[in-house]
Amino acid sequence: TYVTLPESLQLLEQLAFLNCSSLEKAVFQGDTPGTLGDGIFDGAAPAFAVYHFDGAAGFASSTWQGHPTVNMGSPTPVKNWLVSNHQPHDASLESDSNQDGVSLLMAYALKLDPRQNLSGSLPKPVLSQNEMSLQYHAGTPGVTYEVLTSTDMVEWDNAGIVFGELDAQQFRTATVSRDEPAKFMRLNVYLLLP
Repeated sequence: TYVTLPESLQLLEQLAFLNCSSLEKAVFQGDTPGTLGDGIFDGAAPAFAVYHFDGAAGFASSTWQGHPTVNMGSPTPVKNWLVSNHQPHDASLESDSNQDGVSLLMAYALKLDPRQNLSGSLPKPVLSQNEMSLQYHAGTPGVTYEVLTSTDMVEWDNAGIVFGELDAQQFRTATVSRDEPAKFMRLNVYLLLP
């Protein structure tokens, strides 16, 4: 029902998606390819439309090769991530598209695929004899990461947490001493909008 065409695409041959009758959306992440055949999306679903970003070359009118076009506005890292993961470009990051308990914002921040069941993919604290640590992806542009601890799951703060440097894969580890009978860690993520 959905195809994402990357910015690097150079060629779309004649009848490339002929009679893909379930295809409802083709999302171009860049300009139209330099070489185009005819009838690329002939036979697509009745509601088929071509989506593109503002300023992308080749989409000067409200139709492209006879199909309606939708301008998704200016490209942003979030919009590119959404369309790359077959989500609507204007999806609310607070939503949970597959009802697995993980918001699109958390999936974006942790570089996870929101089409998968992510309920078991979130970072989990690791216990050792004297400390507790949490390793998490912390390098997504525009995202602020916050790790907090609590002894009662009511009051949360970052007292005593030691943060490691971002590694080559953009992961960071937060560590805290296990100096209380009970200790909990949680990760919050925030998106800084322009």
